[in-house]
Amino acid sequence: MYVWRPAAVMTDGRLQDGVTDFEQQKALIRFCADPAVAVSRLYVLVDPARVDPGSLATFLRLSADAGIQIFAVPRGSIQNDWIKPLRMKQPADHLVILDWLAWICDFNAKHSETRFAGINLDVEPHRASPAGGKPLWKKKRHGLSDSKTNRRIAWEYLELLDLVTLEKHDLALAVTIPSWYDGNSEPEWFRLSAGGKRKTFAAHIQDRVDFVTLMGYTDATEKDGKDRMVRHVAGEISYGPTEVLLETSRQGRSGRTHTLYEEGQNALLRLERHLEHCFKGQSTFLGTGIHHYLNAFGSGRRKWPAWQGREISGD
Repeated sequence: MYVWRPAAVMTDGRLQDGVTDFEQQKALIRFCADPAVAVSRLYVLVDPARVDPGSLATFLRLSADAGIQIFAVPRGSIQNDWIKPLRMKQPADHLVILDWLAWICDFNAKHSETRFAGINLDVEPHRASPAGGKPLWKKKRHGLSDSKTNRRIAWEYLELLDLVTLEKHDLALAVTIPSWYDGNSEPEWFRLSAGGKRKTFAAHIQDRVDFVTLMGYTDATEKDGKDRMVRHVAGEISYGPTEVLLETSRQGRSGRTHTLYEEGQNALLRLERHLEHCFKGQSTFLGTGIHHYLNAFGSGRRKWPAWQGREISGD
């Protein structure tokens, strides 16, 4: 489950609304250990410029004691810094992400008993924008097949993953990707030659990581939504370890019709059971992830009853 901004409050030593970061840490861990939700892995925003290492170590220790893995996620704007040089026809700035990774590795080296289990490199090349405006990725009908710009961005991203693999030490590596990097019903549109092999963009990515968190967003009330979702995630699951990510944010990245925020926990559980039934017996199906804590179980909404604590403000 993604935590996002509340994680910064929990780990930078500040007070918010009269509640200490340590109290919020404990509340989150109690929630994750609740059998009604049973969260085993958290994706936590870690910005070295804001994090207090002592508070972060406490959070990691509490998580380890509860059997919960913590994966570090970089700040959202890092993908914009990474892609910025491409506007000037220069290589992407891999160093900005490698510096972040070095901080995570250094933290692990200094805290042998309170370590990150891995990183989730939530860098989405199709959304990255050097000025925070329009992404460089071209919305071409045929994906990579009819856009030199898109192919260049894809190659830069694969090079980034190769470099991260060399520098991550014993950290597990996950990445968050959309379900259309394999082209779905039109794989030829997203085939790419890299490293002497021609595969879909999704397959090249899966070759380089331990698992992907796949954005299989849908709405419980959308006609044929759950069946479309299953079709769109089946290819990645058959290829390699895949966790299907379900959207619960207030508006949803793909619009109102692709989030479970309004439908609530029961709708989420029904979708999880549907996925488990469809991919039963496939060892590469790693279950589901939730995006994200605040707008679902931390929202205080009646339809998200598993959260019994106070509402956490901010997003």
